[in-house]
Amino acid sequence: MASATALHFNGWGNTNPSGSNVGLSTYDYITVPDNGTMDLGNTYTIESWVYLDDNSNNTIIDKGAYRYLFQTHPNGQSGLGLYNTTMGWRYSAGTVPTNQWVHIAVTFDAVAGRVVFYLNGNVLSTHTSGISTPGPDNGIITIGRQDPAGCQCNNFDGRMDELRVWNRVLPQCEIVNNMNCELNPSGQTGLAALYRFNQGAVNANNSSITTAIDASGNGNTGTLVNFALTGTTSNWATGTVSGNCSSFVPLSVTASNNGPLNIGATLNLTAIATGSGAATATYAWTGPNSFTASTQNPSISSFQTVNAGAYNVIATSNGCSSAQASTTVVANTPATALDFDGNNDAVFANDTNPLDFTSTYTIQAMINVKGYQYGTIVAKFEDDNNNRGYMINLGETGDPTKLCVVHSRLGTWTNPIQWNTGFTPALNTWYHIAVTFDATLSSNNIKLYVNGNLQAQTTWAFTLTPNVSRLYIGGYDGPGNGVNAGANSRFFKGVIDDVRMFNRTLCQDEIATTMNSSLQAQNRGLWHITDSIMDLLMLTIQALLPLRMYWTTMVR
Repeated sequence: MASATALHFNGWGNTNPSGSNVGLSTYDYITVPDNGTMDLGNTYTIESWVYLDDNSNNTIIDKGAYRYLFQTHPNGQSGLGLYNTTMGWRYSAGTVPTNQWVHIAVTFDAVAGRVVFYLNGNVLSTHTSGISTPGPDNGIITIGRQDPAGCQCNNFDGRMDELRVWNRVLPQCEIVNNMNCELNPSGQTGLAALYRFNQGAVNANNSSITTAIDASGNGNTGTLVNFALTGTTSNWATGTVSGNCSSFVPLSVTASNNGPLNIGATLNLTAIATGSGAATATYAWTGPNSFTASTQNPSISSFQTVNAGAYNVIATSNGCSSAQASTTVVANTPATALDFDGNNDAVFANDTNPLDFTSTYTIQAMINVKGYQYGTIVAKFEDDNNNRGYMINLGETGDPTKLCVVHSRLGTWTNPIQWNTGFTPALNTWYHIAVTFDATLSSNNIKLYVNGNLQAQTTWAFTLTPNVSRLYIGGYDGPGNGVNAGANSRFFKGVIDDVRMFNRTLCQDEIATTMNSSLQAQNRGLWHITDSIMDLLMLTIQALLPLRMYWTTMVR
């Protein structure tokens, strides 16, 4: 014979002539002695599986003189009802069907002022008005019948399985997690009573099995009253719940990101929910710059600094939400200088007329030398095409530790001027250098300023002529193979920042007061090395007469 997993109550269908079962002595119910664990206080949950044979006043459980009364179809209603003597009735929305197994539940919270009814894990309705708890009640508990001391009426008609009583409010997700399986009472918090109804054999002679065991461990075992305990009704029966519930773990979520990020990269946010219901969780993200998303792992293309900051996510499943998780996205500090390896790194921009200086100029840069070798800082100078002009480098006169300036003209290497300034920049040290030239002066035409101070000067009357050379930083078009001419291209080993080129001669005060701040576009030529994003090294030439041009070319 099959083992029973439910109990059938014969409620007589409430069909006696008076319209109630009052006075009927053979309807079925269970009595449980008064026990403090079943008094229930300001918070509780009652849940059960039921298979209803009718739709009229089916009492699930009642405590004494209505400390709590839970029914289906109360007083002509189509759903669920909860009653106590101070609150009165609260009726759910919706309809509880008959002749099929359904899971019903109610949560009561006098602290929060809320009663919530559930059908098959879904909320039927929530009630927030006048929720209160009556005083102590020493009456017995009755399962399947109302008011043991009064009307003794409105009995349950149908099968009942897995009746659970809790002295806390279960969240919706916990109800859903546990409703389709048999609950393991071990480790449960607030479980007051658990009636599995797994006793006897289905539809067999079970006359010797007259109690409903409380599996919670609280000793709330009930006595069966009026049950025939034989045949297909009023007896142990087939239920609907099987298998063991997995442990309920409150939903939680973690958040992470793929930062720190360069400007222009793609931001990837990642949320991982764990706990009961995690597989069906939904996600709600918020973040900087009015960011919102409902996908688990959203992304933002072309990341900008306004997208940096804290991103928050909440996971929700089966009506329960996790605590908020946060992840902070950090933007990499934009590069403010360009590191040249001294082997084959150089940057060039195509020829533009405003950079063809003739009788006056100022060229400035921040430099940090990492190794002494012949190295170009700035040059509008091409040996291969005889497009010679001006160049600032290390080592032009044979000593790679010395800063030099070169002037030449179109054509062959004739009458060049090569000035060894005598300045040796210490390794791994930042310097601001500025070379000024004014051919109109009678003496000291060319000067070198270091960190705003005059370092060296010489008389050097040499008027430049325009050429069609490209402008180079970090290397130049040396003889033999263009900008890739190996050592002939004189690659700079170190870091260069904030190259500024003017078509006039700046005075010392102007150099000193502006060398540590960024300049705005006005009426001069100006380079800024500002950003490095992956392998794209961005340089911006602004030829400001009033032409403005931008190049983003790099040669390695």
